[in-house]
Amino acid sequence: MKWYEKVLYRIGTAIIPANIKRMMMGSGRMTVPKNANPWNIFNWLPKKYQTAHNIDLTKLQNYTAEELLELLVSVHPDVSHALHTYLRMGETEMTFTADNEGAQTTIDALVDMMNTPLPSPGYQVGRELAKLDGVQRMMVMVRGACAGEVVLNEQCNDVVDIVPVDPMLIWFRRRPDDQRLEPWQYVRFPKYDQADQGGEWFGQYKKIDTPTFIYEELDPMVDDPYGRSPILPVLQIVFFHLQVLQDIKAVVHNQGYPRMDVKILEEVILKNMPAQFKADPNAQRNWLSGKLTEYQNLFSSLNPDDAMIHWDSVEVKYVEGMRGPAIDIEKLIDVIDTQLATALKTLLTMLSRHQGSTETYSSVDTQIYIKTVESARNVTKRFWSRAFSMAARVKGVQTRVDVDYAPIDLRSENEQQGDLKARIENVESADSNFYITPEEAAIEIRKALGLDADIPPELVEKLKNKHEQPETPTQENPSVPPTPPPSANSRMRLDSSGDNQDSQDNQNEEQFIALYLALMRHVRDEAKHAMSLEGIKASMSIRDGIQHQLSRGLYQLYRNTYVDSYNARARAKGTSLIRNPDAQTSLELQLQANQIAKDTTDTYMRELNNAWNEAVDFTSELEAEEQLSRVRQMMQQWADERMDYKSSQIAQHEAADAYHQGMFAHDTVHAPDTTYGVEPTTTEHEACADIIAGAPYTLDRAQTLTLPLHPNCPHRFVPID
Repeated sequence: MKWYEKVLYRIGTAIIPANIKRMMMGSGRMTVPKNANPWNIFNWLPKKYQTAHNIDLTKLQNYTAEELLELLVSVHPDVSHALHTYLRMGETEMTFTADNEGAQTTIDALVDMMNTPLPSPGYQVGRELAKLDGVQRMMVMVRGACAGEVVLNEQCNDVVDIVPVDPMLIWFRRRPDDQRLEPWQYVRFPKYDQADQGGEWFGQYKKIDTPTFIYEELDPMVDDPYGRSPILPVLQIVFFHLQVLQDIKAVVHNQGYPRMDVKILEEVILKNMPAQFKADPNAQRNWLSGKLTEYQNLFSSLNPDDAMIHWDSVEVKYVEGMRGPAIDIEKLIDVIDTQLATALKTLLTMLSRHQGSTETYSSVDTQIYIKTVESARNVTKRFWSRAFSMAARVKGVQTRVDVDYAPIDLRSENEQQGDLKARIENVESADSNFYITPEEAAIEIRKALGLDADIPPELVEKLKNKHEQPETPTQENPSVPPTPPPSANSRMRLDSSGDNQDSQDNQNEEQFIALYLALMRHVRDEAKHAMSLEGIKASMSIRDGIQHQLSRGLYQLYRNTYVDSYNARARAKGTSLIRNPDAQTSLELQLQANQIAKDTTDTYMRELNNAWNEAVDFTSELEAEEQLSRVRQMMQQWADERMDYKSSQIAQHEAADAYHQGMFAHDTVHAPDTTYGVEPTTTEHEACADIIAGAPYTLDRAQTLTLPLHPNCPHRFVPID
C-alpha cells in the first residue's frame, strides 16, 4: 500500500463505529470453549485420561468416530505411538514473512505477542505459537481439519489472541439465498437464556459466521467442507485386532496350558452308596450329584503347590493342549501390523515392527512419510497464514503473510556437515571452472551457511578480482618485481634443471592418496552399522557424495601436476610461469577427473559385488548372526587390502598423465622442436619395451602415444634438450 492509502484505511477504520465493527466481525471471543459451563455448577474439568485404563475396548462401537479417534490416541499403543511420531517429526521452526517489507514489523510484533502471556493477575494458559501449532497439527491428524479464531478487542482495532477450536464441534450449512457456507458451533452447555450469550442460536448451535473464524480442512471431497482424518481407516483394523486378541486369549486359556482331567469311578461310587439311596432313583441321582460337586469343590480349591490326596475312586491326569497351532498366529499378526501401519499413514519401523526391508526401500518409505507429514503441515500453514493476515489487517496493515516450516531433516550432524561441505565444493568447482561468477558463488555459499545472501561491501571488490592473475616476471617485462623465493615450509618448486620434479610429483600423489584412503576408510566403516547382508553391500557402495569428492581430489592432482610440469619446462627454457591452467584446460581437466572418478567408482562396484558374493557363498552354512559378522569382517578386510594398492595405482597413473599434458602444453608454444626419450629405460613389459626402443620422439609423435601403458607402469616421456 502507498502511504496515503494507509492513511485513508486507518481513518476509515477509526470513523466506523465500534458497534458496526462488532456486527461485521464481533469483539471478544465468538466461539465457545469446548468444556465451557455457564451454569456455575459441576464446572470442574475432569482429568479424563486418569480413567482411560478402565475403558472396555470390546465396546468401542458405542462411540462416534471422532470420539473413538480421540480415545484411541490415548489408550491404543500403536495409534498413540503413530501420532506421537508424527507430532515429533513435524516440530520444526516456523517463520512468518510478510509480502512487503513495511508490514514485517507488524508481523514480528504479532509473533512476539503470541509468545508472551496475556496480561492478567490470575492464571493464564500458555499460548506460545509452538504449543498452539502442535495442537493444530494434532487436530489435522485426528479430526482431518484445524480451526481457530482471531480474538479482537472491544474497539475491533487490535488483536487480543488467536485461539484453537475443536473442528468436531463445527457444523456447516448452506444459506438458501446464495448457497454460501455458514459455520455453526455445537455448544454442549448453552445458557438457559441464549440472548445473554449474544449471537445467533439454533438450539445448541451458535452461528459464528465471522471473518475472524478460520477453518482449514485436509483432503476434502467435492462440496464437503469438513475434511478427512488420515487415520480414520484405523478403526476397522483396531476392531479386528481386538477380536483376534480375544480369540487368542480364549485359545491360550483353553489350549495353552495343561489341564487336570479328574475321573470319578462311577462303579466304585455306586458300590459305596448308602443302602437307603439305592432303591430310590431320585435319591440316588441327588447323592451322586452331591459327590460330584464335592469333588469339584475339592480340586477347584487346590493351590498350585498343594498335594492331591484322594481315595482310589478318583483318577487324576493332565490333558495337554494342541501341540501345533491350527493357523500361523505370527503371520496373522504381521498382516494386522501391516494394515495398522497403512491405516495410520506411518511406517512399520515407526511402530517398532521390523519385518525386513532393503536400505533402498527404507529410504523411499522414509521420504514418503516425510511428505505425508509435510502435506498435513500445509493445512496448518494455511491456517496460520490466514490468521496472521487477518490480524495484520485488523491493525490497519494490508499484507499477506506467508508461513513456512523448516525442512524435516533426519540426518545426523556429521551427515549434515558432510553434505554442506559437498554443496559448497560444488559451488566452488562451478566458480573455478567459470560456470558461474564469484559473486553468484558467494551468494549460494552464504545461503548454504545460513548467512544473509547480501554480500558485504568490503568483499565485493575482492570477489571481482578473484580470478585475476598477477603478472609474472619475464625478460620482456623486467619491471615486474621477481617472485620471492619459497620458504622452507612451502611446497617445493621445480628448479631450472627439473631435479625436484620427482619430489613434487610424489607430493601431489601423496595428497591424493591421503584423500582416497580417507574416503575409502569412511566407506569401509559404514559396514559396521549394517544389520543385514544386503545392508553390508549397500553401506559399502560409493554414493554420489563420495564420487564427487573423489572427482575433486583427482582434479586437484591434475591441476597441481599440470602446473608443476609446465613451470618446470618454463624454468628450463626461461619462459613465463603460470599459476593456474587457462579456462579451457581447466575445463578439460575437470571433465577428465569426472570421467576417471566414474570409471574408478564403476570398477570398485564390480569388485565389491564379486567380493560380497564370494563372502556370502563362503559363509552360507553359518548361522544368520554368525554369517553376518563373518561377512562384515571379510568385506572390511577386502576393503583394507584393496585401498592400499589402488590408491597408489590411481595416483601414479593419473599424475603421469597430467605431467605429460603440462609438459606438452608448454613445449607446443615455446619449444615445438623438442624431442623426447623414455625413462626408465628398462622394463619387462613387451609394449613398454617397444616404446622405449622407438625413442627419441618428436612432440607430435609423443602426443599420439600413451604412457603409462598399464597399472603400476613407471615410464614417462622426458625432454631431450
